[in-house]
Amino acid sequence: MVQNHTEKPKAYITKVVVEGFKSYGRKRKEIPLGDGFIAIVGPNGSGKSNIGDAISFALGLASSKVLRAKNLSYLIWSKGDKRADYALVEVHFKNGGAFPIEEEEIVFSRKVFSNGRSVFKINGKPVKERDVKELLTRVGITENTYNVVLQGDIIHFLKMTPIQRRKLIEEIAGIGEFDEKKQKALEELGELEVKLKELKLILDELRERLKVLERDKKALLEYRELSRKREEIKRKIAAKEYHRYRKGYLALREELERKEQELERNKKEKEELLKKLSQVEANLEEVESLLEPYREKLGKFQTQEEYLIKEIETLNGNLTDLLNQKGELQKRLEYLKRKLSETLQRKGEVEGKLQTLKEKQKPLEEKLKELDIELSKLEEELRSAIKGLEESEKKLKTLREEEDKKEKILRVLLREIDTLEGKITQTEENLKNLKGQKGELLRGILGNFTNEKQKWEKLIEEKEKGYNLFRERLGQIDRKLKAVREKREELSRELLKLEAKLQLSENGAVEFLKRNVKGVYGTVAELIRVGEEKYLTAVEIAGGNRLRHVVVENEETAKRCIGLLKEHNLGRITFIPINRIRATSPTFLPRVRGVIDFVYRLVDFDPHFEKAVLYVFGDTILVEDFEAAKRLGIGTYRMVTLEGELFEKGGTITGGTVKNQNLLREGFLKSRIEELRQEVTYLEKREEKLLREREKLKEKLWEEEGTINYARRKLRELENEQTNALERLKKLEERIAKGEEYLKFLKKELKEKDEKAETLQEEIVSLREEIERVNSKREEYLKTVSQSGLEDIKTRRNGLLKEISTLKGEIQRLEKTLIALQKEEENLKGKIGEIQKTIEEKGQEIEKTKLLIEEKKQKLGKVREEFKKTGENISKLIERRELLKGERDRLKGDLALLEAKGEKLSREREKLLMELTRLKENMENLLNSLGGKPLEEPKEETSLLKKLLTEIENRLSALGNVNFRAEEEYGEVFKRFREYGEKYQTLEREKKALIEFIGEIEKKKERIFKATFNAINKNFKEIFAFLSPGGKAYMEIEKPHDIFSGGLNMFVKPRGKEVKYLEAMSGGEKTLAALSLIFALQRYKPAPFYYFDEVDAHLDEVNAVRVGELIKEYSKRAQFIVVTLRESVAYLADKLIGVTSRGGVSEVYPFDPSKLEK
Repeated sequence: MVQNHTEKPKAYITKVVVEGFKSYGRKRKEIPLGDGFIAIVGPNGSGKSNIGDAISFALGLASSKVLRAKNLSYLIWSKGDKRADYALVEVHFKNGGAFPIEEEEIVFSRKVFSNGRSVFKINGKPVKERDVKELLTRVGITENTYNVVLQGDIIHFLKMTPIQRRKLIEEIAGIGEFDEKKQKALEELGELEVKLKELKLILDELRERLKVLERDKKALLEYRELSRKREEIKRKIAAKEYHRYRKGYLALREELERKEQELERNKKEKEELLKKLSQVEANLEEVESLLEPYREKLGKFQTQEEYLIKEIETLNGNLTDLLNQKGELQKRLEYLKRKLSETLQRKGEVEGKLQTLKEKQKPLEEKLKELDIELSKLEEELRSAIKGLEESEKKLKTLREEEDKKEKILRVLLREIDTLEGKITQTEENLKNLKGQKGELLRGILGNFTNEKQKWEKLIEEKEKGYNLFRERLGQIDRKLKAVREKREELSRELLKLEAKLQLSENGAVEFLKRNVKGVYGTVAELIRVGEEKYLTAVEIAGGNRLRHVVVENEETAKRCIGLLKEHNLGRITFIPINRIRATSPTFLPRVRGVIDFVYRLVDFDPHFEKAVLYVFGDTILVEDFEAAKRLGIGTYRMVTLEGELFEKGGTITGGTVKNQNLLREGFLKSRIEELRQEVTYLEKREEKLLREREKLKEKLWEEEGTINYARRKLRELENEQTNALERLKKLEERIAKGEEYLKFLKKELKEKDEKAETLQEEIVSLREEIERVNSKREEYLKTVSQSGLEDIKTRRNGLLKEISTLKGEIQRLEKTLIALQKEEENLKGKIGEIQKTIEEKGQEIEKTKLLIEEKKQKLGKVREEFKKTGENISKLIERRELLKGERDRLKGDLALLEAKGEKLSREREKLLMELTRLKENMENLLNSLGGKPLEEPKEETSLLKKLLTEIENRLSALGNVNFRAEEEYGEVFKRFREYGEKYQTLEREKKALIEFIGEIEKKKERIFKATFNAINKNFKEIFAFLSPGGKAYMEIEKPHDIFSGGLNMFVKPRGKEVKYLEAMSGGEKTLAALSLIFALQRYKPAPFYYFDEVDAHLDEVNAVRVGELIKEYSKRAQFIVVTLRESVAYLADKLIGVTSRGGVSEVYPFDPSKLEK
């Protein structure tokens, strides 16, 4: 019996509750189950399978198609016109710790309504389907672990392709996450490839730029070198100029010294003249000193005279001012008196006018009363005309109000029309903008999106070609790898066989001696190599037992060896000491047909062992066959044939069956083993090389696949963007449609309002015509009234009222004027008194001033007499001074001539100094350009230097525009190149890491797959061996070196039959194989319960019982619910559920199978 060693926390279905589900009717029914092995039995069509459908439905383990329904609503019970409102299934679990929740009972329920909507619940709480599946997955219940095996699942298993079998193992191994990780990593790899490609373009561009800048740098260096030479020549030219200026400078210095001597002589002559001039100046000063006291006295008299004149003038001025002020005051007094007289006169006039106006007012008021009486009488007479006039005016007012009202409405309408026209304009503008956006969006969709899409599609196409090419190359390498491995394995098997043969043929005693005694070379057979295998038998026979002799260096070596053989009881050996053996080479080979050669010549050996080889073979000749020996002469030579007949010189012939003693074959074997080892090593290296190539190709494949995935992702993103753009386009089109509809509405409303406005304008015109008519009527009434004289009386009355009003205003004004004149009279009288008093005071001041002026005039006469006497003395002194001034002027003229000469000399000196300064500045500038140190005068002529300078200038000009920022730009570009290079290297490292990561994923995925496959395959072998005693079954990976590109082949060998593919077996054999695989899967990934529906249908009785026994064994650790038609299987169950159909409604009857009679 196959033992299931996997233990899991217990959980099982205690009952299934159905209501309105398929054949179980509308009423709520319980189907009790329980732990262990539960068999469900009943006739066909009773509804047995619907129990499994109910479990699958409630747990979400199957689709409506699998549940044999068109859609979920077809699961609702119906019979004729009767139909349940919904279908409900509850699956009750007993939780013994399997489910990660505390409740001991867990109820999964699902209800489906007639509209197809279904509701999942766990313990009465609504949940989503994924919540149910997540909880079930934790205890190993999924769609792919075959917890529920329905009738069609066995057929599905039988029809599985090798690829589908592999994918099934992948699902069970749970390596889907590796595929997700790999896909994500491949996308990242693809993105890196795209970035690397972009960076490579930038790096290539920068590399080209660096080449250009390198050339620019060289040009700049050449420019700098030429500039340096140019500066050097310029320095030489400057040095030549410096020395030329220096010579001129020295000559001018001599000229300057001569001028300075002349200036010195001029200076002395000037000094003598200055002395004479100084004497004359002294005499002049003496005259001036005599003149000074007279001048001071004259100045004093003059000052006194001026002071007295000024004082007299001031007093005269004051007198004049006083007289003027007095005159002005008198004028002011006269003015004020006249003003007072005028004021008094005006006051009298105002009082007279006021009296006159008051007298005039009284008769006007009386006349006004008379006109009022006359007006009343006339109005009474014209009442009818006035009434018509009033009515006309009233109607006119009403019409004008109506006109105003309609004009207001018209204005509102016109404003609304303006607003509508504005809205229309705005809407048209908005529509224009929207259509512009639509156009841009269309251009984007048709242009940018199309270009981008084509770009990525082109990249995908290119990469798919590359991928297919690499895939094809990978297939070629796999085929080569397979061939190399097969060849290596074949050679390895041959090598193992040969090594085994060699191990059997090797002499242990000889090997012992070789390890322990120096000078032991080995047996003769070991020391020779037969060139061709066809000579092997002949050489072995010719050598005979001597081939086992051991070759040693000398007799001492042989002695030590014999001692060791005795000591260790290793037997006897014949030794050939090289130093003692005597042997000569045969010299003549008979020329007879069939003679091949001397035997010793047909073997290879070290020349050191030649004597030993000659000792063994001597002059033995190899002939082709017996007849050749006869032709040569039997007994004449020692001969051996290719087949091993031996002819001795004595005439004896030895022949017959040759036993394979492997004496010489050891050497041949060793040689072949060495060859095989070399071939195997070569093939191993070839295999390693192919594997490396394969790894590189896989990396290339990953890169291509990654780029394809990345490009596809970008394409999807682009398609999403395009979808969004199309959605935006749709919305824009909707907005445009709404806008156009709104514009249509606005234009319609505008038209209506225009029509209203036009109607209003017509009504206003009619009103105006009516106003004109009424106004005409009014004019007639007015005419009647005007002709009656009423208006004349009213005019006269209004004139009187106006005149009376004017008189009243004038009276009030005159009264105010009278008050003002009275105040002015009082003010003028006060001012006149003040001015009369001031005039008296000014008269007294005038008399005092006249007396002072007379006194000052007497003093002035005395001062003028003294002034005259002093002036005569001054005239005499001035005459002498003029004579002295003439002498002084003559001396000054002579001095001026000397000074002019001196100035000329000074100018000449200054000119020389300026020229010297210029030369010195030029020399200093040249010296500065030479670095502050004068160079020796160059030997080259200036013309030659200038010619060289011109040549350099031409070369500089030939360089063209020199990039003076070449070094800087080179540095910048190189920095960018380095940065981008580092980015490239970083991306390369990331790419390498990603490739390694993908490789690790592949390895891990493969490792987990192999572990899962091996475990399931082991289970499969054991279970099939139990179900089919004497039979064998196993699965084999189709492509071991590339597991995921191939599938899994299933091989089955029923007892007494050849190994078959699953497809070539009978129905029962297929079922056993499929069940074995299902049980293998279940044993690997166990779950709390299993449901089998008639899985024994195609089995014979014996095999059905075996399957039942296997289920019985497995039910000790998990619940098995089995629908069966076989009594032999049902009797093995722990509990039976009978199902029958009554009136089209399924009923269940649980009972104990142990109480049934078999």
